Amino acid sequence: MDRRQFICTTASLASAAALSSLSRPTLAAPLRGTAEHVISIWLGGGMGAIDTFDPKRRGDATKKQAGSYYEAIDTA
Repeated sequence: MDRRQFICTTASLASAAALSSLSRPTLAAPLRGTAEHVISIWLGGGMGAIDTFDPKRRGDATKKQAGSYYEAIDTA
């Protein structure tokens, strides 16, 4: 299969997939949910990725200097 035939076949399949949705009958309206309550679980906390995987030099918020809040720990 050469490049021209591949592009033609791919375009035909994409067109067929797009047009197939137009030929199907319309579906009934989606059902509405009946839930009255929601359980929300907040999993906040922990260190951010900047402090965990790639510690930077210590920053200074008063000088608007980017960096890690914590000092780096030798791990290797």
